[in-house]
Amino acid sequence: MKADPRGTGALGRYVRLATRWPRSSGSARHPRPPPPPLLPLLLLLSGLVQKGAAESPWGLPLVADGPASMAKVVMAELTNLKLENKSWPRGTHSLRYHYLYLSEPGPSLPKFLAVGYVDDQPFIRYDSRVDKAEPQAPWITPMNAKYWEKETKKQRKWAEIHQVETWQTMGYHNHSSGMHSTHRMFGCEIQEDGHFNSFWRFGYDGQDHVSLDMETLSWVSANPVALLTKRRIDTEHCYAEYDKAYLEGPCLASLHRYLELGGQRVTRRDKTIIMWKLTRDETNYGIPQRALRGHSHFVSDVVISSDGQFALSGSWDGTLRLWDLTTGTTTRRFVGHTKDVLSVAFSSDNRQIVSGSRDKTIKLWNTLGVCKYTVQDESHSEWVSCVRFSPNSSNPIIVSCGWDKLVKVWNLANCKLKTNHIGHTGYLNTVTVSPDGSLCASGGKDGQAMLWDLNEGKHLYTLDGGDIINALCFSPNRYWLCAATGPSIKIWDLEGKIIVDELKQEVISTSSKAEPPQCTSLAWSADGQTLFAGYTDNLVRVWQVTIGTR
Repeated sequence: MKADPRGTGALGRYVRLATRWPRSSGSARHPRPPPPPLLPLLLLLSGLVQKGAAESPWGLPLVADGPASMAKVVMAELTNLKLENKSWPRGTHSLRYHYLYLSEPGPSLPKFLAVGYVDDQPFIRYDSRVDKAEPQAPWITPMNAKYWEKETKKQRKWAEIHQVETWQTMGYHNHSSGMHSTHRMFGCEIQEDGHFNSFWRFGYDGQDHVSLDMETLSWVSANPVALLTKRRIDTEHCYAEYDKAYLEGPCLASLHRYLELGGQRVTRRDKTIIMWKLTRDETNYGIPQRALRGHSHFVSDVVISSDGQFALSGSWDGTLRLWDLTTGTTTRRFVGHTKDVLSVAFSSDNRQIVSGSRDKTIKLWNTLGVCKYTVQDESHSEWVSCVRFSPNSSNPIIVSCGWDKLVKVWNLANCKLKTNHIGHTGYLNTVTVSPDGSLCASGGKDGQAMLWDLNEGKHLYTLDGGDIINALCFSPNRYWLCAATGPSIKIWDLEGKIIVDELKQEVISTSSKAEPPQCTSLAWSADGQTLFAGYTDNLVRVWQVTIGTR
């Protein structure tokens, strides 16, 4: 491995533990593959049942026992869609949008729903009932208010367009009333060699209607009725030109931007856990020793047991795994969460496990993979982003934080809420407990690191991080707090409540607009002399810290 430039700051320097993933370049065009099939949304809006119908290529049933049930299935599948269709032109990265409009939605359904995806991860969602664009992935959330206002206005305009198109298409089908739908899928894709593809398709009541042929700039009708739509839009050739220009210009630019925002976190997570052999060499501090494989989606969190024998991981596949680090095998698989697992932790005696999820629940497990308790009463109202045990045996508690801006303290004996810590103004990413169990610190969107007294159950003071806080950890001696704040790392002296240093890395980029890599995870060595930091450019940087002990 090549050595990285020296880090700045009086505390220390860093070497890197991982190499950068290669990026593709170029803009030549591949021969266009067959376009993907339209999502079969509301095929049987008349309520008719077709027994024994096959499933769609997208994994959605083509039948239901009535319009309402089909609509509910569609809404759930659309917002949680994970593509499994092998005919999809898979590449390195893709950006696509799925829109759905209902002419007469029921009381529990939106009139218009839009979901945007980068690769297989939903990142933005607009629901006409809420009437605002909302983030669906952590990496997009830091976008400013102007971005969200713009996205909201854009989706409102799409809702208006779909309303007109729905009534026009209903007229072509001689449908004057009842629940009918229009749905649109469009997007662009960059492949590993730099080539790109794009598609734009429109459907009615779950069936293909018209699609844009990017080579001829003509609209292709899927059935005789769709010819009426084709003739109408063919008269305005600028529609096709505009759509192609968008897909091959702004769409690709947006994809590049989103990948930079997420540091390619959306797809570069390879579903593995890497064990490192530390060489402590100046230019190559560690080398990969073993890859632990088993999860079917991104690994969101991993912790090591206090005896160093086991690792515990949580994944977006909704499961936890317990790993034997000697053999590199999974010894237990924990199943129970209904959505992505975001955080996991061992108790100090390694006998209990806690997990937090996007399903808004906290689960307490034994090491055999049995869920002993699910926290439901007074639980978080949004995603549970981080959970931690206190190491203090005289005060056995679990600390959690979430996107509802709350830090919650739970009695480990009965999993009942002990304290609600209120004060943050934005969603929370992280919470950490001091080595003696007396303090906890929380941080997130508002850039504030708040310190809480776990014995007294009260707020102590707030430290200004100046940027979104992605991770926090106490030094082993408890006197310093380390925060990953955007691209830098801040270390506070908790007694003086001052920043004793800020660690920054030099980034050499050919793009003047490139965002610096964000620090997203932190771990301090047991002796307090080494700080390991994970970044969105796929590097683990190792900082040699020279703060003296007290």
